[in-house]
Amino acid sequence: MEASEEKLLSVKKVAEIVDLSVRQIWRLVAAQEFPQPVRIGHARRWVSSDIQTYLDNLKRARAT
Repeated sequence: MEASEEKLLSVKKVAEIVDLSVRQIWRLVAAQEFPQPVRIGHARRWVSSDIQTYLDNLKRARAT
């Protein structure tokens, strides 16, 4: 994914992508077990490539 294709995702969209609840996303963030969001004003968003990297790492961990 090129930098120009990067998207910022809301917590709701991230929850849909990883098939977890919004509450569980925030729990994982607090435990530092999930990518940290970026702040834009009062909003928090995730960079799409960070979420893809997280999912790729989970797949690799499962394979070993």
